[in-house]
Amino acid sequence: MTSEKGLTVKDPVYVDNWGVSVSTPRISDAEGDVYLETAIHNESKGSANVRLLTEIYSPDGKKVGSNSQNANITPGQSSIIRQNITVKQPVLWDLETPNLYAVVTKINAGSYTDEIHTPFGFRTLTWDAQKGFSLNGETLKLKGVNLHQDGGIAVGTAVPERIWEMRLTRLKEIGVNFIRTSHNPPASEFLDLCDRIGLLVLDEFFDKWKSGYYQEYYDEWWKTDVLMTLKRDRNHPSVILWSVGNEVSEQGSQEGAERLQTMVEFVHNNEPTRKVTAGLYPSGSNHNTYGFADKIDVVGHNYNEPFYESDKTNYPHRIMLGTENYLYYRGLAGNEMHFEDVKHSWRDVLEHDWVVGWTLWAGIDYLGETPRFNLKGWPTGILEASGREKTIAGLYRAFWKEEPQLKIAVLDDALDIDPGPLNWSSPKMIGHWNFPQYRNQLIRVHTFSNCDSVELQINRRSMGKRAVSVHNNQTVTWMVPYADGVLKATGYKNGEVVITEELRTAGEPAKIVLKNLYPTVKADGQDVALIEIGLVDENGLQVQHDDRKITVIVDGAGVFAGLDNGDLRMREPIGTNQLSTWFGHCMLVVRSKQIAGDIRLTVKCEGLPDATLNISSVKP
Repeated sequence: MTSEKGLTVKDPVYVDNWGVSVSTPRISDAEGDVYLETAIHNESKGSANVRLLTEIYSPDGKKVGSNSQNANITPGQSSIIRQNITVKQPVLWDLETPNLYAVVTKINAGSYTDEIHTPFGFRTLTWDAQKGFSLNGETLKLKGVNLHQDGGIAVGTAVPERIWEMRLTRLKEIGVNFIRTSHNPPASEFLDLCDRIGLLVLDEFFDKWKSGYYQEYYDEWWKTDVLMTLKRDRNHPSVILWSVGNEVSEQGSQEGAERLQTMVEFVHNNEPTRKVTAGLYPSGSNHNTYGFADKIDVVGHNYNEPFYESDKTNYPHRIMLGTENYLYYRGLAGNEMHFEDVKHSWRDVLEHDWVVGWTLWAGIDYLGETPRFNLKGWPTGILEASGREKTIAGLYRAFWKEEPQLKIAVLDDALDIDPGPLNWSSPKMIGHWNFPQYRNQLIRVHTFSNCDSVELQINRRSMGKRAVSVHNNQTVTWMVPYADGVLKATGYKNGEVVITEELRTAGEPAKIVLKNLYPTVKADGQDVALIEIGLVDENGLQVQHDDRKITVIVDGAGVFAGLDNGDLRMREPIGTNQLSTWFGHCMLVVRSKQIAGDIRLTVKCEGLPDATLNISSVKP
């Protein structure tokens, strides 16, 4: 189990599990139609005369529509009741204003009652082979990441909702608007968060079909697993695509094409409001054998960008989506790696309307699938497993954000970083300016920016101003003579300064700083507090070059739940309350007890003053 679970006790006459279906077949500025199907089951010994009352509430809690119907349901049977309700002047769900309405379903069958609350949103999805994807009539490029289900070393796969809230919020701040749940359906709480935060989701049913871990279950269970996922997730406005698989071994075979067609038809018959995709193995051409790729509505390409244009020429009806893409290098025939002299694969999305988006492998470092014995997972995300944003994320801020962006990245092959498998890796880089070993030597620096030009200064000495557009991939490369002090970058648009960033040489660690990401926690025994632990020097500058071992003590109304420094090579046992910082950082997870009061934290480090923090745990 990857999230909180509970047991619901129902009366003998009840709304079926995931038995409410909500769709919005017609939306205009004046009104929106809501079509509902409610499945009611009768497990009593006699016939049940059921009154169904359905009410719709606006995002501000006002009732904006209702409908009631009566039905007689025989013992041991289910009945589906269909209703139409019109809502005046609906407000749309979108990425910036994720407005959520609520359907309240109430049934009364004499002494038996049930009530279900179902959030939903008004939004339209349009897919076009020439114009691409549109949300609510506005063309939108999908700026995506693949996410596995774990929450890092601190919590494993039993992930508290607040950890996902922190992670998804940080991804959106970078510019992400699209999540692929690779390669299985996510926890329902995950989709609730995407609905509230304003993120689009590709909901993937499973990875392989009749190979790998699912092989022994496929024939008996695939329809049940897909149908249950469709029923559970169909009302989430964040979900825009279904995926029926990833890099399946059957690709390129007649049997595989027939199996794929059967699955796609099954999805369409049971949930017709969304299109279907699958992640195709990067083969170059065998995805076209037996018409395999033509069985899906949106062709999902894994690392296959070299073949987008030839595929489009031969199959002009296709809509394409990068379902897996490299972090830094470009997929080419033969998997050669290039960066400075070849365009980034994000450029394919910008240059072709029919390539609707791009999905990084992976958005966050994750546990498992380790490429080396000394790693506990896969380290090529733009967030560390602890949730800290990596320096390489500055590249995607420059690609994806509208407001001015500027990030300094210092490159050094000697950095204590495992970059991951070659094709998925990036050069080792960091955002600090403590390299005394290179004093009076040249050191390589990148500036990632969406500005017109960038100027770089070392201790007020200008290295020049350079136009970003003449450098590949919004990345200007500098060779800087290292000296302690201040490395400053300045971004210009239309000749005006719009953004600056500085890296300052830090001193030795002088104190521990604690940053509580959320002001309070609920005293329910499930909620967690997230506290970032950092090292700073006597001037308050973050220290990333001199890591120290810390010890965490939790007292009062909470318990220690986990500690993660983001380094997947961590040698300490999982669950330890003693851990070395990594580039001056750790994330602490503290779980509430079922009592209200103060949670008291103490963080100790030899040679530094103790750091303390109180967190309020309040009754839910």
